[in-house]
Amino acid sequence: MRPRCGSTAGSERVHLDLYADDAAAQAAEVERPVAPGAGRVDWDRCPPEPDLVVPADTEGNRLHVIDESFG
Repeated sequence: MRPRCGSTAGSERVHLDLYADDAAAQAAEVERPVAPGAGRVDWDRCPPEPDLVVPADTEGNRLHVIDESFG
């Protein structure tokens, strides 16, 4: 299993993991919260090619959208 980026304990109120079957499904899942105003989180703890994308809503609540088909 590849290492995933993680969050620091207590750094957020809500954290959800969403799983997508492939990269296309992952992109669609990321677009759902980003379209109405969520941002993307860049973490220095992520590997160079992470298997997840991390959007955060306007209150800072994060999602991990994980591509299960990733290498």
